[in-house]
Parts: sequence; structure tokens; C-alpha cells
Amino acid sequence: MSAVKLAKAVATQEQKLPEVIQVSELSELSQDVLKTFGIETPALLNQYACKVEDALIEAVNKLHDVREELSIVVESYELLRQEFDDYKKANG
Repeated sequence: MSAVKLAKAVATQEQKLPEVIQVSELSELSQDVLKTFGIETPALLNQYACKVEDALIEAVNKLHDVREELSIVVESYELLRQEFDDYKKANG
């Protein structure tokens, strides 16, 4: 199983949380984050990550749309340029 598939499988499994978590059981970094940002930090970070992901998806979709439009414009320009060159050749 690839690392990506394994990570997805682990992420989709529901994690059991203890009823009580002792602050001393947390890493020093986790303790600092909780002291600075509060107990709802994981929920806030998750909300933020979801918003960033949504914005990224929207930006990628917009880029795709703009590329399609640009492709149409380039194709139209090339056709008009060819018609213009043909006209110049025909009319001196």
C-alpha cells in the first residue's frame, strides 16, 4: 500500500479520544498553542484549512476557465491573422 493510500486510510478512521486529556501529556508545542489560542484551536485550524482548500479549488477552476478562454482568443487571433494575410496577398 502506498504512503498516500495509507495516510488516507488512517485519516478516514475515526480516532478514539480519551474523556480527559492531561495537559502534561501534550507536547510542549501543543501546550503553547493551547495557551496562546485556546482549546478550540483544532476546530479553528480545521475551519481555516477547509476555507483555504475551497479557495484553492476555486482558484484552480478559475485558472482552467481562463486558460480555455485564452485558447479561444488565440485561435480566433490566428484565424483573423491568416484571413488578413490572405487578403493582403490577394489585394496587393
